[in-house]
Amino acid sequence: ARQIAEQVALQAEREKMESLVAAEAAAAEAAEQANALAALEQEEAVAAVVAAAREAAEKAAACVARDKAEALAAADAAASEAAALAALDKASALATAEAAAIEAARE
Repeated sequence: ARQIAEQVALQAEREKMESLVAAEAAAAEAAEQANALAALEQEEAVAAVVAAAREAAEKAAACVARDKAEALAAADAAASEAAALAALDKASALATAEAAAIEAARE
């Protein structure tokens, strides 16, 4: 009876060790799967951040291009206005000079 009890105890101990080994293997596999999932999620998160940064850069570039076009248009308008004023001043000066020349010729 004692031998049977010892054999049963040894068998129970063996099964317990096998269960522990199986549990450790399952835990290790679960940890590997969790790490793989975390790495995949991290890659997806990095890709999302990169995409958001790219979109923000594109929007900023579009704003800069629009602002540059507006600034060029404003500068062009100012230059045209200045040219028109200069032409007007030149015509006025010529008319004044012509009137002065006519006045001088009369005297």
